[in-house]
Amino acid sequence: MKAATIKSFDKDVTKVAIETVEKPTPKPGQAVVKVLYASANPIDWKVMQGGLDGVWETPMPLTVGYDFSGVIESMDEADSGSKLKVGDEVFAVNWGQGSHSSEFTVAGAFAEYILVP
Repeated sequence: MKAATIKSFDKDVTKVAIETVEKPTPKPGQAVVKVLYASANPIDWKVMQGGLDGVWETPMPLTVGYDFSGVIESMDEADSGSKLKVGDEVFAVNWGQGSHSSEFTVAGAFAEYILVP
């Protein structure tokens, strides 16, 4: 799939690259959403420029973007009892599960698909 990624912090937005990356696979408690719309906000620019380095852990390379809407494409079988189902339209801000670290899936809205908790 195609995704907008950064490999390091930089104020030069031309360093954001459109790359082919592996499409995510959901684990229990996660869903893969086909992104239909995404928006860029001031926080996206701050993260890309390193303005929150030391405040938030930002694993690199990072597929950027937090705000998105789309359609759930897949969920782990363990989540078959969830209120959300494949085909549901959803929107979210993907900050992770109360944490911005490598432990949790964060960001990723500027891609064809996003993995969300």
